[in-house]
Amino acid sequence: MALEIGIEQAGQVTIAAPRGRLDTVGTPLFESRITTLIRAGTGHLLIDLSEVHFVISMGIRALLIAADGIAGRGGRFAVCGMSAEVSHVFDVAGIGRMLTICASRDEALIQAG
Repeated sequence: MALEIGIEQAGQVTIAAPRGRLDTVGTPLFESRITTLIRAGTGHLLIDLSEVHFVISMGIRALLIAADGIAGRGGRFAVCGMSAEVSHVFDVAGIGRMLTICASRDEALIQAG
C-alpha cells in the first residue's frame, strides 16, 4: 500500500494524517510533503499517526525534522494517534521526550494550537 497523506486545517493548526507505512518508500514522500507545508508557511502542525502501523528510524527522523522546522518558525508541533507498535518504536528510540505526543487528536489540537 502506497503512503497517502491527508491534509486538513483546524483553525491555525494544519493536520497531516499519513495512511500507510513510514518505511523506505513512504518516508521520502511524507518528508517532502511536510517540508512543502512548512516552507509554505504552516505555523502549527499536528501529525495524526492513527493510520500508520509501521515506522522505521527514517520516519522518526522525518518527524524530528518537521518538529524542528515548525519550532524554527515559532510554531507548535504535536503527534497523536500512535498504535501500540509505533508507540513502542518511539519508546525504544527515546523519542517520547523530544516530541509532544498526545493520545487523542483533540488533546493534540490543544497542544499544537
